[in-house]
Amino acid sequence: MRYFFYKLLPHSVIPLVITILTLTSCSKTGVYTSVYAAGYYTDGGVDKACYWKNGKRTDLPVPIEASESTASSVTVSGGDVYTAGWYEDMGRKACYWKNGKRTDLHTTSNSIATSISVAGRNVYASGFYEDGFIKACYWRNGTKINLPAGNSYSYANSIIVVGYDVYTVGFYEDGFPKACYWKNGTKTDLHADSASYAISVSAAGTDIFISGYYLDGDVQKACYWKNGIKTDLSIPTESLMSVSGPITVDGADVYAAGYYQDGGIIKACYWKNGIKTDLSILSGAIKSFANLITVAGADVYAAGYYQDGSKRKACYWKGAEITDLHPSEASDSGVIGITTVN
Repeated sequence: MRYFFYKLLPHSVIPLVITILTLTSCSKTGVYTSVYAAGYYTDGGVDKACYWKNGKRTDLPVPIEASESTASSVTVSGGDVYTAGWYEDMGRKACYWKNGKRTDLHTTSNSIATSISVAGRNVYASGFYEDGFIKACYWRNGTKINLPAGNSYSYANSIIVVGYDVYTVGFYEDGFPKACYWKNGTKTDLHADSASYAISVSAAGTDIFISGYYLDGDVQKACYWKNGIKTDLSIPTESLMSVSGPITVDGADVYAAGYYQDGGIIKACYWKNGIKTDLSILSGAIKSFANLITVAGADVYAAGYYQDGSKRKACYWKGAEITDLHPSEASDSGVIGITTVN
């Protein structure tokens, strides 16, 4: 399994999750929501970075010699659309795009940008790069800042800026993978007793929410941490696997999207205040994944994909209703980042 489609990552420990866009919608409050999604589509065997606004795709430019590319995150600030990701050109190269104009993020070797956040005039991107081994980092306006993890492999999966504080989350290897976060570069472990992974970080006021999962014996359990305190997310007692994607907080309610294993089937779901709701899948699907969730008024959107035969097909859910978004010309498609703007 893999999370960000990154060949630099050990596939055995990163969950495969693809998140897809929702369309412009009118919530029950009457407020229209524009939805931006970043990801890729596969054309002629080549993955191409793109983003969608309300279902309309915009390709993201890369050098003509680049063999593939992916956008991993999207945010909108001051009317400008920022996407982060990477392209392949004699190695993977981290970059971000502002309104489609690419800026390379300097490293000496393989690198990937996993998430992007904008605070005022400053652009932050989390990620990792290879320098003898894989090292977590973030970039501020293109300047790389290493995130300490000793001499261990480490990965930064998500970043936000709260006031003057920069939070990045991920994991590092210390005998086994350990979920952690860095606040202004200072690392704090989240779960040190068994293998664990932090996937995404979000904030609600002064509260910091981090989603992920950990191993409990042979069972992989979805969870989130609020200010460092772990909350398990409900799954059937017979399930051996579950993963929590990014968190959305709406008032007093905490939403998380993800998936779990039920027998031999992987099922998309979301949790509201720790209680699971299954998401419907189309006939013939053997797997479904939800990786992201957002709330617009009284409407809950989850985004992900389902697997139909050998193809991964993008979809989204509004409440219990599923919409298939797989492009007819693509062999595969998916979105890894999503944001909404009212």
